[in-house]
Amino acid sequence: MKITKEYKVTKYLLLIFLLSIFFVSLLSMLSYSPEDDTLFKSDSSKSSHQNLLDIFGSSLADLIFRSFGLAFYIFPLIIFSWIVKILVFKKDIHWISITIMPLTILSVCLTLALYTNEQSYNFPESTNGFVG
Repeated sequence: MKITKEYKVTKYLLLIFLLSIFFVSLLSMLSYSPEDDTLFKSDSSKSSHQNLLDIFGSSLADLIFRSFGLAFYIFPLIIFSWIVKILVFKKDIHWISITIMPLTILSVCLTLALYTNEQSYNFPESTNGFVG
């Protein structure tokens, strides 16, 4: 199979897209603070956010943690494995791994819901979100 120039450009655009999703999701989740303004809570007296991505990052992280809880930390790991597969192994991402990713996140949410009884006060809902 001959690799065309369009194929290489498409592959690099996919790589840039995956890298941006990886960094945005990871930075917003790692710098999450429950005291920040979000879509669900707003305090006009606050002038700064603790999240590195400001209001966008705090809103994204709050929505993620309310929905999926700690299980969504798997999302950047999966994206990172796809990046490594493209860069290091020079392979394409198979459609099965794309379709299995949401199922993996949901199953980790369910597992956290079944095996954790404690409520975490650092997160808005709980450690497993409302999905779990």
